[in-house]
Order: sequence, then structure tokens, then C-alpha cells
Amino acid sequence: MSPVVFYGSPQGVPVKKPMSLLRLLREIHIDLKKQTDLISRDVVWATFPRQDEAIRFSKEHAHTKVFSYQDHLSGQRRFLVSTHDEFWRRYNNMDPQIRHHYEVIQEGSPCHIYFDLEFNAKLNQKRDADEMVDTLVAVTFSALQDKYSIEGQEEWIIELDSSNEEKFSRHLIIRIPKTAFKDNSHVGAFISEICSRIAAQRAANPNLDKLYITKDSGAEPV
Repeated sequence: MSPVVFYGSPQGVPVKKPMSLLRLLREIHIDLKKQTDLISRDVVWATFPRQDEAIRFSKEHAHTKVFSYQDHLSGQRRFLVSTHDEFWRRYNNMDPQIRHHYEVIQEGSPCHIYFDLEFNAKLNQKRDADEMVDTLVAVTFSALQDKYSIEGQEEWIIELDSSNEEKFSRHLIIRIPKTAFKDNSHVGAFISEICSRIAAQRAANPNLDKLYITKDSGAEPV
């Protein structure tokens, strides 16, 4: 290496002034703070008995989300604050029998289309749940096409089933690539429109009648 390059030259590139001690210490402090923030962010895992406490804590800790779960010992609902990475690391190692968690979508947050579908299985033994879900998805995709010119795709759908002999329970999430509704209220307005379509077209379309279930013994399907 040329001495001029190594040391600098009065006639060439001036020699850089040594960094002041205060500036050096400041940059070291910034680097250490970044590392500390990264470490603390990765290991956040705090539980709360109340949702408002969890949300308040989450707002004070960047990159965290609020989750809800049912305590397998007490049966009570609790709220958890963690990052997605840390949550998945622990959740992935949990006993499947106690994996009863879901993320709390906070007010004002972007939101995907979702359905929480439940009914009494014993009162609706003649209902084909899979066929009902397929019909609902078809109506939803039709509404997406009519309202937003979006052609729905099967691969956008995530189905989570926790049905048993007593109750049919399935959660549907429709994740449109690179697209979400502004917040939960906008999703709600879209779902309300879907329900209105089903009610209005029920008489003319026998398939839509399959979406109605019996809630109480002897009652009319709703």
C-alpha cells in the first residue's frame, strides 16, 4: 500500500482528524443502545389480566403486539404482550393442548377480512358445515369482485378449525396480497353488506338458505 494512501499527504488527500473522545463515546453509546433495544425488543413477554393494561404496555414498547389467551389452569382470559418473533418461538414449543391464542386487532389498525363461525352442532346435524363455508366464501368473493374489482383466490384463505361434537367452530381469514382494510370498522361494514346480500337473495337462491342455522330447539333457522 502506498504511504500516501496509508498516511495521507499534505499535497494529496488531507489526513483525517482523529475523532474526539466525546464523539467517540457518544457513538459507542448509540451503538450499545441499539443493541440493547434490539435484545429487549426480542424478549418482551408480559401478561396482564386486563386488555387495557396490555394495550397501554404495548404502546410503550415498540414492535410489540397484544395477544389474548385462555389460561389452561384457571380458565380465565388473559392478555399477552410480545413481538411476533418471540411469540412464535414460544408458541411453536407449547403443548398443542394449550395453544389457545389470538392476536388482538387494536382500534385503527389495518385489518384483513375475517369470519368467526360458530353454531350448535347437535341442533344442526343436517347442516353440511364445509358446504356452508364454501357458500359463504363464494358470496364474499362475489362481493369483492362487484365492489372492488378484486377476483378472489382460494390460496388467500386461512381456515382454523376447533370444532367438536357439541359445537362447530371455524375461523376464516382472507388475506388479499398487499391489501387490507383501513381498520376493523371497515371490515365490519363490508361484512354487513355481505349479510344484506344473503338476506336479499335468499328467496331466489336456495344455496343461500343453507347458511341459516337453528340457534334454539324448536326455533326457526336464523
